[in-house]
Amino acid sequence: GTKMCIKTAAGDITVCYNGSLKTGTATPGAGETIVWYTAPTGGTVTTAPSGTAVGIYTAYAAAKNTNNCESALRTLVTVTIYALPSAPTAGDITVCYDGSLNTGTATPGAGETIVWYTAPTGGTVTTAPSGTAVGISTAYVAAKNTNNC
Repeated sequence: GTKMCIKTAAGDITVCYNGSLKTGTATPGAGETIVWYTAPTGGTVTTAPSGTAVGIYTAYAAAKNTNNCESALRTLVTVTIYALPSAPTAGDITVCYDGSLNTGTATPGAGETIVWYTAPTGGTVTTAPSGTAVGISTAYVAAKNTNNC
């Protein structure tokens, strides 16, 4: 008999590295199950793509119905884990009072941008620490790369 084309929906995952296991998914039709393969045709049975380290993990999903018929087409599912940028270099300022505006700086790595925060973790986005009066002004800085990590 002929095989029906049973379409699966890919559950690709793209995240920034955080050390936790990330696993791709596929959604079969009602009453169907997923069979994972190492290639778009042929290949061997495997598990869903997953990883905990920076990299790209792939597998191909086929749908199998209750008659044990498998989809003629397989859907590529990809898990992409991007690297985090290094912490930026702080540009602390220590000056004697002169009434002028003094603003702290930070230098990110190549191709990265700076984001200022009110706390070392969590917090809210703010501006670089600055002041014109005697005192201490602080903010926490992170680097953001082109992958938005």
